Amino acid sequence: MRGTTIKFPAAITWLAVLCLLFAAFTATWGGIRQLPMGQIGDVFLLVVLALVLLLVVFGDLRFTIPGWLWLAPIGVVLCTAIRWFDPVPFQTLVQRMGLPPYAPDYFFRGAIWMVALVVVPVVVIACPTLDARVPQLLVAAFTGGVCVSATVAILDVLGLTSIGASLGTAGVTSRQAGLSTHSNMLGFTCVIAIPFALYFFAAMRHKWISAGALIILLGGVLMSGSRAAQAAALVVFLGSVWVAPNRKAAIRDALIVFGIAAVLGVTFIQIAIGNVFDNLLRFGSSSTTAAGADEERTMLFNQALKDFGDFPIAGVGMKGIVNAHNIYLQLLSSGGLVLTVAVIIYWICILRAGYLAAKSGMVLARYLSVSVIAWLMMGLVSTQLTDRFLYYSIGCIAALSVHHMSIGRKGGDHPSADGLLPGETPSDGSSPTVATTSARSLR
Repeated sequence: MRGTTIKFPAAITWLAVLCLLFAAFTATWGGIRQLPMGQIGDVFLLVVLALVLLLVVFGDLRFTIPGWLWLAPIGVVLCTAIRWFDPVPFQTLVQRMGLPPYAPDYFFRGAIWMVALVVVPVVVIACPTLDARVPQLLVAAFTGGVCVSATVAILDVLGLTSIGASLGTAGVTSRQAGLSTHSNMLGFTCVIAIPFALYFFAAMRHKWISAGALIILLGGVLMSGSRAAQAAALVVFLGSVWVAPNRKAAIRDALIVFGIAAVLGVTFIQIAIGNVFDNLLRFGSSSTTAAGADEERTMLFNQALKDFGDFPIAGVGMKGIVNAHNIYLQLLSSGGLVLTVAVIIYWICILRAGYLAAKSGMVLARYLSVSVIAWLMMGLVSTQLTDRFLYYSIGCIAALSVHHMSIGRKGGDHPSADGLLPGETPSDGSSPTVATTSARSLR
């Protein structure tokens, strides 16, 4: 069959890569609701999927999907099938402390999550076969999109724009959501993008670009008013600096950037709009909004634990997968032990793949792993589990893992002696020890 494949023009492969980058760039812009269903990034994601299928079925595009990538989808299918054949009694759903879901819905929410679990990582794994720079470009596109959202939040809180208010996600001089669906979502996305900004800060010669991105991300964390994001930002920042190839230089440079961000956040914002910290920094007991949020989350925690106690094997169904404000309780509540065990093993495999790729010399894998750990850490107090934007990092780790495994089997583009991928620059600004071609295929 190899002789019957169609040789597609290079424009098709470049279109696939470009659409993937646009999908990552707009992945966190859920607040822009211009489509009847889904988000802007989903349109680009659909185009990428169609092009990848075209190149696989009729062309010569071939790539390897790690086996661990199917663990979580299998868990979703299993617990959904169990609940379909053994449904939760309707009366039990209605009596769930007045909380939705009131009626069984075992397919829609699970199908949305399956898109994130399967489609996003698969197309991300496929595209580096077309262009080896895709992991770095994808991380850059994602970080740029989050920076745009954070910039909107900063401008809104300064009163220079009212984009958030026009989108219906936030009001001027209060907690901001940027282009995200919620202020907590803005804070979350800014935190998981911090390692990527620091990756480019260590790899690029022109550090002012990544330094500016880092300051914007930290500003977005502040404007979100999310306590979880603000607490996690410092931890993630320090963790990202710790994994840098040149740790001493990274600590020095990163502290300078963090100090500049702190000065801007405390002085300029205070001068520009007055006393805004009651809305943006809500750690004190005097914050009524924080107290209300804590009370609601306690109720959701208790309900999730009750769901698991009543239905420990397969939970109450996928409709409640984002209800508990704790991703681990959400797994127990919606999918019981079946889903929880599958997803936890899936996460362990992700971190192991990232560790092995980083150990082999792929610097980007270090920062991707820190971003995933940040997600899992903030998951203790957040709902982010089924969002598509989370799984671009998973796809990049999988792609690097596939490349790492292929090196041992048949040779290929090894990282340089500096531990850099094609196109990376050492943090000290010197030339890589072994020259690599940035557009070389991973095949």
